[in-house]
Amino acid sequence: MIFEGNSLDTANTDSDLMVAVMESIAQAENESRSENIKWGIKQRAAAGTSKLYDRKCYGYKHDENGHLVIDEETARNVKLIYDLYLSGQSVVGIIKELEKRKILSPTRKVKWCKRTIQIEKIRRSNVVRDENGIKRKSEKYSSKKK
Repeated sequence: MIFEGNSLDTANTDSDLMVAVMESIAQAENESRSENIKWGIKQRAAAGTSKLYDRKCYGYKHDENGHLVIDEETARNVKLIYDLYLSGQSVVGIIKELEKRKILSPTRKVKWCKRTIQIEKIRRSNVVRDENGIKRKSEKYSSKKK
């Protein structure tokens, strides 16, 4: 491979060494950038200014100060969804009930998306399937994981 911009030819041993050095420098820069980003995220979290832990989700809203507070209207819908699920309703059954009651989705649509509910249910499940069959995850579910 020939890098014309740097006059390097990987067939040449000296050029091969130079390419390896350049790769190492690029890798070190990426690692440094990653560490700086992680440090910044941790500092904002410690200072309470991070938006990562303050993202709005269904059942909550931001108050006038930008803090998350329970949105009573959508929180009732969340409770209904949990109650329907715990009473044995399927995802499709829950969607039909929500649509029958004319409850809008989190994106303010009349139709609730079954696929989104299946994906979220799978993501939160502690059961995994692999080539060896079905097994339980070693960690517990946390709503804070994304």
